[in-house]
Amino acid sequence: MGFIAESSLTGGTNNYGFYGNIASGSGRWNFFANGTADNAFNGNVRVGGITAPTSSLSITGGLDATSTILTTGQ
Repeated sequence: MGFIAESSLTGGTNNYGFYGNIASGSGRWNFFANGTADNAFNGNVRVGGITAPTSSLSITGGLDATSTILTTGQ
């Protein structure tokens, strides 16, 4: 593993497995994954905000898609 945050990382008021605080600007990325391997996130994920998500994927703001968005259910 190139980077690991152990499950024992629980002692602080806020515990972050990874924390990036780079200000926006040309060529600046807090997280950049350029490989072609799949990515997996287990747990709820929020995009576009900093409050805890309450569903598998929570998007605050607009959603732009350059391909098909598939949905099932409601």
